Amino acid sequence: MRLDTAVDWYMEDADRILITSGGQGSDEILPEGEAMRNYLIRNGVPADHVFSECRSTTTYENFKYSHDVLRDNNIDDDSTIVIITNNFHCFRAQEYAKIVGLNNVKTLASPTPIFGILPNFLREGFAFMKYMNGGCVSFQERMTKPDINFYKRFLEKYNLVAEECIFVDDTPLNVTLLF
Repeated sequence: MRLDTAVDWYMEDADRILITSGGQGSDEILPEGEAMRNYLIRNGVPADHVFSECRSTTTYENFKYSHDVLRDNNIDDDSTIVIITNNFHCFRAQEYAKIVGLNNVKTLASPTPIFGILPNFLREGFAFMKYMNGGCVSFQERMTKPDINFYKRFLEKYNLVAEECIFVDDTPLNVTLLF
């Protein structure tokens, strides 16, 4: 779905370039970046408008090495960069783009197949915690919410004042208790 979204986006303006990014896993016959490039070409994007980065093994490396491709093609850090990725991955992708020095980043969300929604959003939620100053997960603390002691433990653990914190939860009851 990401690649179909990329083809549609490209077809809106044929002056755009695309960068595919991804290394080769032990069970793959081609690096992910090359396989995606081949797909885009087969679906109408001219080969000279698709660059591939095939070294990365992490999301951070996807952006680091793609940034190198941009520089190699004289595209500066202030150019508008559109990241086409799954909807669950947009926020983290945008944060990594900023980390590597891209200053004008937008995301274009591709839908996630129904069977991938729960596991991917959960995984992304845990990855998101890297961007926070701290966090507590109820099962790791061996407490259940909305037990007020869970929140007190969080505040004590990080020496915080509740009024200066943002509490995030997937169930409104778990945070309305605090107000």
